[in-house]
Amino acid sequence: MAYPPPQQQMHQPAGPPPRPGVVTAAVWLMYATAISLVISGIGFISMRGEVRDLAESAIRESGEQLSASDMEMIDTVVLMMLVLVAILLFVFASFYAILALLNSKAKRPARILTWILASIGLACCGLPGAFGQRDATMQVSSGDEQVEAEVMEAFEQAIPAWLEINEYIQLGLLLLGSILIIVFLALPAANQFFRKQPPAGGMPPGYPPHGYPPAGPNYPPQGPNYPPHNQGPTGYTDTSGPGNQ
Repeated sequence: MAYPPPQQQMHQPAGPPPRPGVVTAAVWLMYATAISLVISGIGFISMRGEVRDLAESAIRESGEQLSASDMEMIDTVVLMMLVLVAILLFVFASFYAILALLNSKAKRPARILTWILASIGLACCGLPGAFGQRDATMQVSSGDEQVEAEVMEAFEQAIPAWLEINEYIQLGLLLLGSILIIVFLALPAANQFFRKQPPAGGMPPGYPPHGYPPAGPNYPPQGPNYPPHNQGPTGYTDTSGPGNQ
């Protein structure tokens, strides 16, 4: 009688444990920050025409005559100022969104990068923004101080109310939100979630299947009713019957 081959137990790594609430909260804070940054970037780009018109009107009211080259320079300064800031906001938003997704999947390098990103957002965007640093970060040199001053003043006048509300939300997310993200991802529950998990059942490689003796000089036993050493489990046959005598 032939014995069926043993069922091999697979050596597979265990999946991450259920995501704790602190990690979920950090992930949603990161998504909210990314959305706020994208809204700001879109809002700045949409202000181009109004900022340009206000700057040109203010320069004309001061008694200056604007030539075609002057108007082109004003448009270029406005475009560079708004587009550069929008690109910076979009890049930060993509970092927050990608790292939020990786953190939700318990990727340990993502947690370290998130701490770095939140610290940068807190130091470079949050704290300076609380003291009116936005104007300084949006300066674009044109060689004409009057043009730069009028463009910045026009920018302040052209900001819509909804964009100002979003900026306050963004400031809160970059200040308080960054602190909470750093703290949440450092709590013990988060450490357990990001910890490398042991294998989920099964024998480590190199061990025989469960229920079978280890390989060795005395296994399997030799004799008239046993197969040679080099024959697998399916070779164990019953040769003691009348037909095999």
